[in-house]
Amino acid sequence: TVWLPRGRPLLALAVLTVGVAIAQRALQPVVGVPALDVFSHAREELLARNANWSLCQFLNWTLPTDAKVLGLWENRFFWLERPFEADPLYEAPSGLAWLRELDDPEAFARALAARGFTHVVLNRKTMKAYLGNALPYSLLDDRAYPLRQLVRDNQLWNAFSSRYLEPVPWSGPALVYRLRPL
Repeated sequence: TVWLPRGRPLLALAVLTVGVAIAQRALQPVVGVPALDVFSHAREELLARNANWSLCQFLNWTLPTDAKVLGLWENRFFWLERPFEADPLYEAPSGLAWLRELDDPEAFARALAARGFTHVVLNRKTMKAYLGNALPYSLLDDRAYPLRQLVRDNQLWNAFSSRYLEPVPWSGPALVYRLRPL
């Protein structure tokens, strides 16, 4: 048999549930996202507020149908109608780890082209925070990620991006690049 609360335990459980809901709503770190707007605003208006929707629409409209996108410091491609690969977390750039492993910007560009990538999309804010060690926590660790590795990552990234990426005009918060032909 299953025990179901009655009387005072049921009332206490209800008060606790409402209290937790109020606390979660009050303490949510997301700012400026009215949760109840879905009941009072048109879908088109809600989508227009979503920077990711705008980015994906831009990519869908402007990239060739055979384009393949690599997302670095970015992973929100819910509406992208092109093949893509993206970092699992903003602060864990797997593309940068791949570049670091090759330790050669040209080899990285060739590896991207060999895997069919034609475009790179970057989360500008997170990239700058990561490469400047300005995230809410320090990336540096004497054994796992020393300062010399962050400096080297910056050198590799700057060399790769300046030599092998061509900006695609886009006014949104993300940076969009075309991989230059090799």
